[in-house]
Amino acid sequence: MNAVRLLEYFDRIAEAPDAVSRLRKFILDLAVRGKLVEQDQNDEPASELLKKILRQRTKLEKEGTIARIKPWCPIDPSELPCGYSDITFFARLGYLFSLQKGLTGIQGAKPGKYPLIVTASHRASCDHYDFEGSAAIIPIVSSAGHGCASINRLHYQEGKFAVGSILCAAFSLDEDLLSARFVYEYLSAYKEELLVPKMVGTANVSLTIAKIAEVPIPLVSQRSQSRLYELMALCDRLEASQAKRESRRNRLVSASVKRIGQSEDVGNSEEFRDHVRFHLHHLPRLATRPEHVKELRQTILNLAVRGKLVPQDPNDEPASELLLQVDVERHKIVRNGERRADFDCQEILQKEMTWDVPKSWQYRALSDLMLFIDYRGKTPVKTNSGIRLITAKNIRSGYLKFEPEEFISEDEYMSWMTRGIPRVGDVLFTTEAPMGNAAVVNFEERFALAQRSICFRLYSELDPFFVSLQINSAPFQSVLHFCPAKLEEIVC
Repeated sequence: MNAVRLLEYFDRIAEAPDAVSRLRKFILDLAVRGKLVEQDQNDEPASELLKKILRQRTKLEKEGTIARIKPWCPIDPSELPCGYSDITFFARLGYLFSLQKGLTGIQGAKPGKYPLIVTASHRASCDHYDFEGSAAIIPIVSSAGHGCASINRLHYQEGKFAVGSILCAAFSLDEDLLSARFVYEYLSAYKEELLVPKMVGTANVSLTIAKIAEVPIPLVSQRSQSRLYELMALCDRLEASQAKRESRRNRLVSASVKRIGQSEDVGNSEEFRDHVRFHLHHLPRLATRPEHVKELRQTILNLAVRGKLVPQDPNDEPASELLLQVDVERHKIVRNGERRADFDCQEILQKEMTWDVPKSWQYRALSDLMLFIDYRGKTPVKTNSGIRLITAKNIRSGYLKFEPEEFISEDEYMSWMTRGIPRVGDVLFTTEAPMGNAAVVNFEERFALAQRSICFRLYSELDPFFVSLQINSAPFQSVLHFCPAKLEEIVC
């Protein structure tokens, strides 16, 4: 897509969460390829720009202003971002910039009048400054925690400022030839290709200054850089406008679903119908992100578990009839020697463990409605292949996810799965990391159940999908997280 067509149709794609970031990358690509401004024969070629910068480096090295650098091997095309192959207008960052590790410990910094650059999106403050000038600032520690390479963002800063010790500041050797702002925009756009792969370490994943210095940087004309900054400033304004619009949209979505959930006499209320009609009529504008759909889904679910989704029919079978069947099956299991089931019902201890439901409904404790097949305890020995191991990471709110994949051997399966074999229709529940996710087993493949999870086998004709939905609902989750009760005593 060319620039004219992009701008022509941008209003149609601007709703996408990454629309502005894609536009930034498109503009940057035009600048790197020399297509952002009309070509001028008076523009210096990249080779001349590089010579001027290297002469400046030599001068500063002789003055002792910057440290000497070792020679690097020539750039290979495979080091360039996807879509680029011409290495003649690229040079390594270490030749073009002075790289300085941050000097301020973030935790011990005293607030003051100078900005302190940290890995978060906002600036902290500091009582001193480490540097003065313009710099592109790169995190050198993974933003995703232990064992995972990730960089959320870079920063650009001018003036007097301090830099956290887990970041690196890149200062141009000649701002008039190649600015820190350009390198910031370039590395921000291509950080996943140029910086993240260079992060190393098994626990504390990080970048070294030497690795950052190896990154290839394109040499573009000063006119292209100037035009780039103008367009990036427009992108900043567009991004701010988008953020403001999204904030308003989020408030409207929350208000709309709240009105749906709080309507009086929901099943028969014309007010309820009006609120639903409004939301559905404007759904394409109100549901632009997954969080909006999730909020509406949770509202519908909360209405369902409170018996307010449809009008109550006096001809519906009362809950007491279903509970009689449940009790018969539970008693039969106890008589057959199953020690994990109790003959008598659990006592429901606190009234705050319940929420308002129709009079024809009844509460029972979880352990009265289902058999607990509990695999909390030690972790089984894992292998590279074999029988799938379902862990708490695989049990999401309402569905099972097969990533990450883990396995145990056949022998380990036979010795581990002695408390009961999960089957289709059972409900899996997480007890931590995170607590409270529930999903129905809906596949035939054999699998082992890891610690931090429980398998619920429902008695009688209870619907496992409704039980899963109820466990994932806000009323149940509120009880689960805030009431001091045993899991077996929580009501459903």
